Amino acid sequence: MSVNTMRRKVTYSLVLLIFSLALFVFSSYAYFTNMYEDAFMGEMGIVDVSLEAYFETVTQSSNLASASDVTFDTHTITSVVIDLSVYTDGSTIRIDNSNSNEGYLTVSGTPTANSLVVLEDLTYEAPGQTITIDQVVLENIPANEVVISSSNKYTATDLGFVASTHTITSSTTNLSVYADGDTIRIFNSNSNDRHYTVSGTPTSTALVVVEDLTNETAGTSISIDKVVTKPGVYHINIVSSGNESYFEDFRLIVYVYSSLGTYLRVKMHEQLTLTYTDYQGDITELSILFDGYMPFKYNTTNWYDNRINDNYLYYKSPVERIDEFTPTELPLISEYFSTQDYATSPPGYSLQIAFSIEAVQFIGGPEEVWDLTTKPWDGLTW
Repeated sequence: MSVNTMRRKVTYSLVLLIFSLALFVFSSYAYFTNMYEDAFMGEMGIVDVSLEAYFETVTQSSNLASASDVTFDTHTITSVVIDLSVYTDGSTIRIDNSNSNEGYLTVSGTPTANSLVVLEDLTYEAPGQTITIDQVVLENIPANEVVISSSNKYTATDLGFVASTHTITSSTTNLSVYADGDTIRIFNSNSNDRHYTVSGTPTSTALVVVEDLTNETAGTSISIDKVVTKPGVYHINIVSSGNESYFEDFRLIVYVYSSLGTYLRVKMHEQLTLTYTDYQGDITELSILFDGYMPFKYNTTNWYDNRINDNYLYYKSPVERIDEFTPTELPLISEYFSTQDYATSPPGYSLQIAFSIEAVQFIGGPEEVWDLTTKPWDGLTW
């Protein structure tokens, strides 16, 4: 070994030794002086939240009546023309064509023929407007992801649905073409139109899905196909008010499973689209530019809309689960405006929507993770 080589090795060894000693001294100083105590200080626990998107849809209607002598005051609805005693305690009634009280209300107590009390607050409204009232059954239908492509489509009148076993049956459709984990779509049924996830290996006559089904006997001409979807991107109908995925019926709720105080924020991603089919049968989807935001009615109780600055809606209080088995529910969109109707778009248009949610522990989380030194809604420190 040459002298120069020996010198280089000795030099490298000395440098490595000095670096190791410096690192030891620095880490020891940091440990004994709690140098990083503030950066890592926080409460031990679980931060866990989720979002659910669905449509609140009327599945049954009864006792429909209209009159121009209906009065709304505080919690009471009165009418001489309409027999209000047909509505039952705890039922949901729908008010239509009202200037200030349109929407769904919950009957409280036993109504008389001329008077009915509801749980919700009412805005005073004198007689004069022709008001329509009916008793309805509401169902929460999960929002479906946007379909990119479909295959294995069949239409038959013998498709049946069994709620207790999550099973779809047919004697003429070969259900074995679908595989475990596939996303299938049901449409034109009376009660089961939506996307489902296949569970296990289907037979030619029976298929089990993960999601709940509603009992429905065969007879209606129902279609089934396998679909590929845009993950996390949901379709909202903005054309037809009678559609079960209509804009006004869209709902969004946050579930908090955290075991310690949690701040959270939600970002909405909205995209208008135009879809058309050309003369060769090819489908084209175009993105439509628009200014502003879609007119959802966001819940203003404890929520703060900061989208003009950073595109987020913030929940203003730290929140945690009720107990180990029960999450706290925070509705973000729970209704539409009672005094206005959404302005529908021409056929072919739709809204595609996605959202992201971020959650941090209330001690140090907003500052360290979001890089926010003050609260967006009041400018005060966390």
